[in-house]
Amino acid sequence: MEALKIFCYCSEKQMNSLVDHIAEYLTVTDHSSINNIDEEFDDVRLCVDFDVFMDQISIKSAEILNDDWEVLYEDTCVLNSRLRPLIQSYNQSHKQLVRQAMTIRNEYRYW
Repeated sequence: MEALKIFCYCSEKQMNSLVDHIAEYLTVTDHSSINNIDEEFDDVRLCVDFDVFMDQISIKSAEILNDDWEVLYEDTCVLNSRLRPLIQSYNQSHKQLVRQAMTIRNEYRYW
């Protein structure tokens, strides 16, 4: 089976930059009070709406828009496919950190 070719407006470098920006944003933002992203990068606009439910972050919507504020569907599709594993990894890491913190806290109770 041959891979499907998608013709995006954004270059590979620009798409990687957008995904890296979202990953960096997640690492510096408090998990419980995460805000949405709505920023312009060069000639595109990045809009990401997050949802936090039961200590898990999910993406309500993630879109890339052109300078006329129209959705770039191919780019949006590629962005969403790249964000899925990023969010899964983030949630798994956060879960492990919480578990580790609880273990450390329980150890200090017995000292």
